[in-house]
This record gives sequence, structure tokens and C-alpha cells, in this order.
Amino acid sequence: MTPPQSSAGVGSDLANSFSLAQTAFENLMAATVQAKESAETRFKWSKCLAVGLKLIAFFGGLAILIGLGEKVTRGVGILVAVAVGVDAVFLNHAKLLAFEQAADAYEVLIERMRNKFQNEHVLLVPIQSSQPVKFATEMVAMLTRLRNELFDSRQQISKALKAVNREALKALSLQVPIQGIPNVPAPSPPAAAPGASAP
Repeated sequence: MTPPQSSAGVGSDLANSFSLAQTAFENLMAATVQAKESAETRFKWSKCLAVGLKLIAFFGGLAILIGLGEKVTRGVGILVAVAVGVDAVFLNHAKLLAFEQAADAYEVLIERMRNKFQNEHVLLVPIQSSQPVKFATEMVAMLTRLRNELFDSRQQISKALKAVNREALKALSLQVPIQGIPNVPAPSPPAAAPGASAP
């Protein structure tokens, strides 16, 4: 998509607005693609960790059932306990699901934005040469609206991932987190003046 030039009947200010709107939308789309790839990578690592922990738990339990000697059984039991603890403390399974859902959400979002752009852009192509000012104005409005929609959707996905990370941080605490602000005791009533009789 080439920004309109002032020589084509569009003023330089409108041409600059078109260029800025286009660049902003394309940059945010590129950042969304990168976020999707990052979520996919983190999902793969979490999946590998989950599979490794499950294998340790499975073969460790099998070794204990078979009975390979007291020292070996004790060592395997410690290893299994560590594997279970790592999975529980760091909420690896929850992160695994969250990263998978985030990657899927980013993919759906990217496809939806591309589809909307194509559907709306094709309607404006017929006036690109005959009405360049209207074309540029409509394109700026469309790109701005799509960018805002893309930004809002990215924020929702990001908030969901941060919520999972907060739960993981809470799991690391040995204390129950304080809920809200504790109640402040009401002030004591003023002392009675000397010599004043009680009511």
C-alpha cells in the first residue's frame, strides 16, 4: 500500500497522516506477530519441562514400587518430590495452558485484523484515483480504528498472562497475602472536662 502523494491531488499534511497511520498499524501488527512467536516459544519450553517432570514422577514411582534398595529408593523419592514441587510452586501446568491460549489468541487476532483490512481496503480502491482526498481520509480513519482495536485486544491477552504470573508469585509466598487495607479503629471519644457530671 503506497501512501498518496501531494502531486496526486492530496495535500502533504494528509499524505503524512496516511503514512503515519500506515506505519503505526504495520508496526503494531509486527509486534503482535512477535508476541505470538514468543508465546509459542514459551509454550514449547513449558511443555518440555512438563513432560520431563511427568517422566521423572512416572519412572520414579515405578522404581519405588520395584524396590531398588534403600539408598536408591530414597534418592528417587527425593527426586520425585522435587519434580512435583517444581511443578506446583512455579505453576508450570497453568503457564503451559496460558501460553498455548495466548499463542492461539494472537493467531486469531492477527488473522482477524488482516481480514478486516482486506475487506475494508478493497471497498476504497475504486476511489483511490478519482477521489484521492476522500480515499486518504477514509484510509487514515480505517487504519486508526484497526490499530486501536488491535491494541485493545493485545492488552486483554497481556492482562491474562500477567494474571497467571501473579498467581505463580503468590504460590512462592509462605504467608497468606493481605487482602485490602486493615480496618482503622474508630477514634476514642473526647475526655470529659474536669468537674463535669456524667449524664
